[in-house]
Amino acid sequence: MSYISQQDIATALGLSKATVSLALKRHPRISQETRQRVEAEAIRQGYQRAPMLSALASYRWSHSHDFQGVLSWVAGRSTGKNFNGMPRNASLDWRQVPEFQDYFTGASQRASELGYKLEEIYLDDYKTTPAQIAKVLMNRGIQGILGCPMPMPHARFEFPVDNFASILIGYSIDSPHLHRVATHHFQNMIDIHEQLVKYGYRRIGYVISSFNLNRVRGNYRAAYLLKQSELFPDLDLPPLENVDHQALIAWEKRYRPDAIITSRHHLRAWPDSIMERIPTELGVAVVSVQNGSTQWAGIDEGSIGVGRTAVQMLAQLVESREVGCPSRPQHCLIESTWQDGDSLPNRS
Repeated sequence: MSYISQQDIATALGLSKATVSLALKRHPRISQETRQRVEAEAIRQGYQRAPMLSALASYRWSHSHDFQGVLSWVAGRSTGKNFNGMPRNASLDWRQVPEFQDYFTGASQRASELGYKLEEIYLDDYKTTPAQIAKVLMNRGIQGILGCPMPMPHARFEFPVDNFASILIGYSIDSPHLHRVATHHFQNMIDIHEQLVKYGYRRIGYVISSFNLNRVRGNYRAAYLLKQSELFPDLDLPPLENVDHQALIAWEKRYRPDAIITSRHHLRAWPDSIMERIPTELGVAVVSVQNGSTQWAGIDEGSIGVGRTAVQMLAQLVESREVGCPSRPQHCLIESTWQDGDSLPNRS
């Protein structure tokens, strides 16, 4: 059996072998028209990349520490501009969020190991159009974009990503539709609920704001309601998403949970009448624990690992010249681990 080579495709199209090689890698230097011609001819001739050569190239790439190129960590400090789709009254630097800091730490570590430089790009620093921002990134030699989670849910990157390999972290960015890496929020809630039942809790409440819920595409509530319906179908204990003082006090007084699943960020604003009952009368588990702290029991998301995985995937896209929006975006969900804490005594 004879293999179709890149030279065969080049001869048929009257192109150089180098042009065909770059076109099959979807290199941005090759026009879209030429790429489509090459890809169509490759399909017509039945071209397949030699498996052993592909494996060798992959091995060399993954074990190389030579400089490979530049990746960008794209973030927003505030919402003074509205081209990324966020309300103007929201303001948050990603460095204020410990999980986002860990994403960046993990991403930087893995980028360095693979021979890439990871540069920080702040959308708010550019007083220009999205298309011009994309041109700036190309002129700086940036090959891949790693989208940091945005302050608000349903955000948008409106600058064109046609010439960049791109990966998003989390679910706060709705568009464009790109590959993304995220914590497995649905499974995390399942794990929390099962751990509370294992520790002897039965009236398990849920207090997470609709804002936080939207940032994880409803996964927390969906998983919570699933477990409640499976284990305690007759229990009258609805989830609470209005987390202001009066609503929380009224809900807790009416339904009397023996444990609550919540966000540690909400706890800062909880009334003293509830906080002083933790953990003697009321157990608490959080959806994301603070690194190194055992004050609160809950889920350790392993956010550094999320950042490392995101860059691993991004580097592979860069190496294979996969740019722009994929026809079928992939979601890589990272499972987490349980961490015991002072807020949740074992009552079993």
